Amino acid sequence: MRALRRIVLAVLFIPALAAAQPAGAATIDVHPRGPAVNAVQRAINRAEPGDRIRVHHGRYRHAIEVDKPLRIVAARHERRPVIDARCLDSIAVDVQANGVALDGLRIVGSADAFTVNFINIRRGSVNDLKLVNTCGQALYGVNVYGRGAIRITGNHARGYRDAGYYVGSIATTGSRVLAIRDNTATGNNRGAIVEDSFGDDVDIRVIGNDFHDNTIDGEGVPSGIFVHNSDHTMIRGNRTDDNGVYGIHVDPESDGNVFVGNSSAGNGTADFFDEGTGSCGSGNSFPLPAC
Repeated sequence: MRALRRIVLAVLFIPALAAAQPAGAATIDVHPRGPAVNAVQRAINRAEPGDRIRVHHGRYRHAIEVDKPLRIVAARHERRPVIDARCLDSIAVDVQANGVALDGLRIVGSADAFTVNFINIRRGSVNDLKLVNTCGQALYGVNVYGRGAIRITGNHARGYRDAGYYVGSIATTGSRVLAIRDNTATGNNRGAIVEDSFGDDVDIRVIGNDFHDNTIDGEGVPSGIFVHNSDHTMIRGNRTDDNGVYGIHVDPESDGNVFVGNSSAGNGTADFFDEGTGSCGSGNSFPLPAC
């Protein structure tokens, strides 16, 4: 209980809380309690599904596992709180339940894998996160694998050895959209990867992102966006400038991807390198046949 300052019940006569949370949900306030105490995990363990955990400014020196639908958010009007796995865990934040939302946090310290991880999670969101590979060996800022309509919005990823944002082997998005939208990525090997994702029940959209100066050595060819063995992805309104080799790279196993209103310039070898089949679109800074 030392990790918790107070629990504030969300009641219907407070409009701001009522709009943000289900009726009867609680807000749990978390403050740093020293390096020996995993204050955020204690709050998660105590919370009920649907509760909000409000994380106040400070450094929280442990990885966490989120095994129930919760909103974990930064306290407003304070400096951004930091969740730091300290290079001791492969995953800094492991999302293990549907309906988890992360908002406003700085998350660092993955030893060698993922800063935020979703595997076979049907729905969830990450918004306004600052994700940094502080240990030097992490692969992804956000990893989404297997299934799910995850919303990745307004985040910044830096320093990852494979990609800031990775979406792979998506078999279904459940008649919803998996969105990578309005993010930035810089100083990674690649900004975003969509890989091994195809099928009639898969809807992946990469929209309005700014992926620039992704030039570091790593798992692949430095690029802004890499589409590998994936079909019918919507890629719209992105900027992919000044990346190491390619702005956008579509590999030979990818079919029918759609590109609309993208701008790509100043990349090392090519702004748009299309090895796929049936790519189409309009309004891009590079030529493509109309869809």
